[in-house]
Amino acid sequence: MISNLTTADSGAYECQISSVDRDLRKEVFLNVKDEYSYAEPHIAITGNTHPDRGTEMALTCNASGAITPPDSIDWFKDGLKIIPDRIKQIEMRKKLSINSRTITSILTKASAEMSDTGIYSCRASDLQVVSVRVNVLNTDKRSKKREPEDGQSSYTMDSSDSSAVQTHTSFQSYMLYLFVIFAFN
Repeated sequence: MISNLTTADSGAYECQISSVDRDLRKEVFLNVKDEYSYAEPHIAITGNTHPDRGTEMALTCNASGAITPPDSIDWFKDGLKIIPDRIKQIEMRKKLSINSRTITSILTKASAEMSDTGIYSCRASDLQVVSVRVNVLNTDKRSKKREPEDGQSSYTMDSSDSSAVQTHTSFQSYMLYLFVIFAFN
């Protein structure tokens, strides 16, 4: 029994029982956690869940462990394990950070196909699992309202956007109308 337990008490301990016939030994490792050495495990998927057909599809899975990062991450589509494949242009890159207790896996496919629509899951070696639905859109052009070219979530209009031109023209007409009314009164 250890009173006033601290992190300094962490380490290997051995219990021995000696007898005439043999020595019995049992070794255990005590890991004492303080408020800074423990964090709740967490897992999340981010990325473009609505890629256009023919564009790159990229999903990122971040998993953090309680004390150390998980050892690995596996990807699945509709319950089947995804394997990197040069011919199908499927790549997986992994980054490990001991300090932040995270492992990151980036799944990319150079050119999304309609058959890539489905449920994508990532599973960390500590059995954390998260899933996301990916819908490949059957279009060759990007919709600015859905997702801008730079991949940012904000929407900006340019001069080629017809609704912006129409709104601007309507505003100018309204201002001219007000000018004419006040000028002739």
